[in-house]
This record gives sequence, C-alpha cells and structure tokens, in this order.
Amino acid sequence: MVLHWVDNKGELRSSTIYFDSDSVLTTTEECLIDFAELVSDHSGETMATTVWSTLCKYNLQGKIIAFVMDNTTNNDTMTKAIERKCWAEGIEFDATRSRMRCMPHTVHLQAYTGY
Repeated sequence: MVLHWVDNKGELRSSTIYFDSDSVLTTTEECLIDFAELVSDHSGETMATTVWSTLCKYNLQGKIIAFVMDNTTNNDTMTKAIERKCWAEGIEFDATRSRMRCMPHTVHLQAYTGY
C-alpha cells in the first residue's frame, strides 16, 4: 500500500506499507519524494497540479490507492481534480472512495468544538 500526502509544511510525503503473501505487515518505510512549494494559492486545483506533476515525475499515476488528509475543502477539490487527471489518462480512480480523513485531525476538531 502506498500513501501520498502533503504535510503541514507543504512537503509531499509517501509512506509505503508492505505485506507478505499471508497479508502480514512486514515493513513500513517513509520517504520524501518531492518538496514542492506552492507559490500561488492553496486551491485544490493548484495542489492537484503540483501533486500530479510529482506523480508523473516518478511514474506513480496509476499506483494511487488513497489520499489521507485533513478535512479542508481544498483537499476535496484536489482529489476530484486528481480523479479527472487519472480518467483523462485512462486510469481508474474514485476521488470519493479514495479520500480518507486523517483521524488525528478529526479528533482535534471534536475536542476543539467541545463534543
């Protein structure tokens, strides 16, 4: 399983989880695959263009499983834009099913609102 995300410093991160033939977790690795500054706005379209460029650079376009991100709407827009880019390349990708919410961010929102 490969996870890609942009961290709170704007760095594109990748985490790879390997399973053996018995579906047992064997090792986990994380590496920085790109460092791309967003010089314009942080809209979903801008982020998607930056992420897509990196995916293309390393030939990872067809290997996206999911994006784990916080709850901001620009992340929703980004995954939809990635979905359009995938389909334009003949790659199946469902932004809604592949958009995962970061649990620590969700817990933080609950604590912040007092619920």
